Order: sequence, then C-alpha cells, then structure tokens
Amino acid sequence: MRVIALVRPIGRAVDWVPLLVAGAAAIALAALAAPGERVGSGLALLLLRATAVLLGTAAGFALVDPLDEETEAAPAPRWVRQWLRAALALLAVAGAGAVVALVLSWRVAGVVPVPLAGMALCALTGPAGAALVVRALPGRVGGLAGGVALAVLCVVDPWDVAHLWWPVPLAILAYTLR
Repeated sequence: MRVIALVRPIGRAVDWVPLLVAGAAAIALAALAAPGERVGSGLALLLLRATAVLLGTAAGFALVDPLDEETEAAPAPRWVRQWLRAALALLAVAGAGAVVALVLSWRVAGVVPVPLAGMALCALTGPAGAALVVRALPGRVGGLAGGVALAVLCVVDPWDVAHLWWPVPLAILAYTLR
C-alpha cells in the first residue's frame, strides 16, 4: 500500500471550503486591522491567536468523510485515510498561519514572538475534537466538534501555558485516528 498514491484522491475528497474561508478571513484580518498604521504588538498577538482558532476550527472539517460508512471496499484502512486527511489539513493550516505571520511581520511596530506552541495547540485541538465525534456522528456535525473544543479551550485561556499542553490533542488524535 502506497500512501503517496492516496494523496490525490483524498485531497480531492477533503472539503476545503472551511479551510479556504478561515484562511482568507485570517489573512484579511491581519491585512486590514488598523488600516493605514502600524500594528501594535498586542493587536498582532491577538490576531495570531484568532488565526489559530479560526484555522483550528476549520481543520476539524477536513476529517469529515461522508462516504466513510458507505464505502465497504476502501483502498486503504480508515486510519490511513483519516491520518492523511489530518496531515493535509494541518499543512494547509501551517501555510495560512505562515502567511498571516508574514503579513503581520510587515505591519507590526516592533518585534512580536509568534506563539508557535499556542498556534499548534489550536491547530491540533480542532481536528482532535472532530476526531472524537466524527465516528459517532458522521457529517458536518462531527466537524463542528472541533469548534466546540476550541471554544472550551479559549474560555479556559491557556495562552500563558500553551507550550505545555499541545501534546494532549496530539495524543487524542493518535488515539482516535487509529
């Protein structure tokens, strides 16, 4: 079994609309915030966090496979297809997050450290929340679970200690995408 051969068909099967909308919204927010002036470091950090939440929520929808229950003979096991979906979504999240960080680096008045651990936490929490639910509730309802998980994460406000927590959603992904 060659996983590389699955990239194209699974890439076509992923619903990219949520990631495209979230990526475009995040880039537009970064480009249009405080028009005509430099962006302060506090606003830049807030925009990076908002980007992470938007993209993490959208990444959860990539795990939704409407044909999962209807497909009896699949070319690869479910866990391979789901991990590939997650990897493709996380690559898109990383690309959009990098564009937002680049836009903000041009606009910021000073140096803002990019909170990579916090952004990774959000990028992994969305798909982890969706992966927990998508087996029981197929369809977009399963994808919404990533947004619910991120809403809980934002209420708890883990930004100061985010670098400690990113392995948790990664472990959840590893368990649920088996």
